Amino acid sequence: MWFNVINLGNNHMYDYGQEALEATLNAFSRQITVGAGPDFDSAYKLKTINIKGVEVGFLSFCEAEFGALTDENTKNGGYAWINHPSVNDRIKNARELVDVLFIQAHAGPEKTDLPLPEWRQRYREFIDSGADAVIGHHPHVPQGWEFYRGKPIFYSLGNFYFDVEINHPLWNRGYAVSLSFSGSKFEEVEVIPVEKTSSGVDICKNQFFAKHLDYLREILDDEVYMDLVNRQAVQLWENRYYNFYLQALYPFPDRGLWKIAKKVVWKLLKKNDFIDRLSLLHNIRIESHRFGTERALSILEEKNFRKKERPLSLLKSYPQ
Repeated sequence: MWFNVINLGNNHMYDYGQEALEATLNAFSRQITVGAGPDFDSAYKLKTINIKGVEVGFLSFCEAEFGALTDENTKNGGYAWINHPSVNDRIKNARELVDVLFIQAHAGPEKTDLPLPEWRQRYREFIDSGADAVIGHHPHVPQGWEFYRGKPIFYSLGNFYFDVEINHPLWNRGYAVSLSFSGSKFEEVEVIPVEKTSSGVDICKNQFFAKHLDYLREILDDEVYMDLVNRQAVQLWENRYYNFYLQALYPFPDRGLWKIAKKVVWKLLKKNDFIDRLSLLHNIRIESHRFGTERALSILEEKNFRKKERPLSLLKSYPQ
């Protein structure tokens, strides 16, 4: 079976520039591609396919890493930015042209079990604007799904097939979705657990994984969600984002003798302009980094967060 629609709206789409982007588009010349292009208009363009008389539309957007087309006047290519001011209107306009509209969204912190509330709100805006389903990816591990106004939102499918190996129990497991429509009316969804194997990608029959997927779905409607996602944000800050900013502002370890000499080193760095401004811009620009950092610092500094109350361990009982 061939894939007939290829989503290219992702944060690495423009890593190797215009020539590589156009080579990728040429490689998929037999398929419909969505979410990226050699110029602004093509990246944001609605793509359609007619299935048994039903006009199905596709749009794809990604958060603002390098390669995001944030300026309509740019001549270079890249991918469609998820928070461009035109996005909601584009969805509304697309709604008038098709019977069924799918939005793919590439956003969210990597290797996290819960979608940030900021992304939940944004994906719901897509439904409000006219989408029939939102399908999310980028965290590399599965997240839950929900129905909003009767329409499904999948926050992260996890990995389908990924060559780079990471020490994470769910890195090679994810899920696919099969959506059924009667004309333009949504009827049902089937979630299909999958896993990468030595021979490719197969249906995952692991019952622990099936239960984990159910839990990820159920937790989104549970009152404990906000508590868990706040703790997830704090963990992201302590284990990831703090180091991101530290490396951008202090290119030296914050321990031992360096800790004692930090003020002196900082003055020298500032005086000689050795700050890694590109890295700092990267951390600030990406919505997930900014959302997570702001949420964590707000909790730590304003809400008297006490770390020992409830550790976040959604994968505590998941088999390695």
